[in-house]
Amino acid sequence: RVLFRSRVWKIHQISNPYEVVRFQNILHFLGTKSGNTVLDAGCGGGTYTRILARAQLLIAVDVSFNAVKTAKQSLVSEDNVFFIVCDLEHLPIRDMAVDRVACIDVLEHVKRPQKAVNEMSRVLRSNGQMLLFAACGENRFTLEYMLKPFFGKIINSIRSILGHVSIFTTQSLRRMLSQDFVIARIEYMHHWAGWLFKFCWDATHVNSPEGHQSQFEASGSSLSRILWLPLEAEYELFKSRSFGTEIIVNAVKKNPVR
Repeated sequence: RVLFRSRVWKIHQISNPYEVVRFQNILHFLGTKSGNTVLDAGCGGGTYTRILARAQLLIAVDVSFNAVKTAKQSLVSEDNVFFIVCDLEHLPIRDMAVDRVACIDVLEHVKRPQKAVNEMSRVLRSNGQMLLFAACGENRFTLEYMLKPFFGKIINSIRSILGHVSIFTTQSLRRMLSQDFVIARIEYMHHWAGWLFKFCWDATHVNSPEGHQSQFEASGSSLSRILWLPLEAEYELFKSRSFGTEIIVNAVKKNPVR
């Protein structure tokens, strides 16, 4: 496990410890089977498109032309990746054309998330898999939920700056997916206890020579190894607890009822 984490950090030069959790989930989601067609629903600038490109065929879509342009430039050498500028409510993809859908940090930016989920379901084959990351700050006992009575205007302003137009709870996401999907696994990250650990990390990690990127030195400084322990513990201990502000959903599309 240590070697795996070390390689993920060094190969992708991740600057946030919690990104390791994302990359691990994406790698597990992709699996070892070849021949899969994957939809990157809301690729943005290509942060996760790079790792999803391990699929035999990857269709990456985003509503922003500039974001797609950036993602395309970063993956110019990949001939198995096709980019489309479109919104998630109107995917120019035929029914049941893809084997897996990854929707990472996107639904909170969509005004009509249910329609986007329905459209992603339409293009996903029966028994196909969906990986979903979404903000769930409305869950009880999340930091946002507890502070909202006192700092509601500030929290709403931050959400507006981040472009979060839809905020979810676990229950609302379950309802949204229930028609077409069976939820296989739900986990949470970014628990309020972890923010202290993240602050310690951000205050002490060392920038790479390139300047803006950082690496986790798995075999390097003692400080890095010490700080990793509470970060790992925070996720492992609380991943099943709903007071994390981000939810990770693994779901499987139901077979159509005949």
